[in-house]
This record gives sequence, C-alpha cells and structure tokens, in this order.
Amino acid sequence: MLARFTFTRGEDGRFAVTTAEAVPLAIEVGSDAVTVVPADPETFDRVEDVLGRRGGVAAGLEVVAH
Repeated sequence: MLARFTFTRGEDGRFAVTTAEAVPLAIEVGSDAVTVVPADPETFDRVEDVLGRRGGVAAGLEVVAH
C-alpha cells in the first residue's frame, strides 16, 4: 500500500494534512524485473475493509485506485 498525503499551508503558516489516501498495490516479481502495479479488485476490497474496520475511513482516509 502506498500512503499519499496532501499538505496545505494555513493562514498561520503551518502545514496540515488536508487529504490522506491509501493506494492498494501489488508487487510482481519477475525473472528480470520487479514491478509495482495496482492491486486486483479482491485485494483492493480487502484493504478497504481492513482500513474501514480499524477506523481509518471514518477518520477521513480515502482508499483510491491510483
């Protein structure tokens, strides 16, 4: 999974997280290369379910395809 955050500077000059995203991924190991690819639909759903049960989604975490 890749974690992706968007930070925005407030009027006070401090940065805050305005978007938090989780991108489910898969790692494919071949004979000559290692490739990171989007997770298949079943894995995506499983990651989204786990993050939901642990409170991440309710806290504003978005699970996105890429």
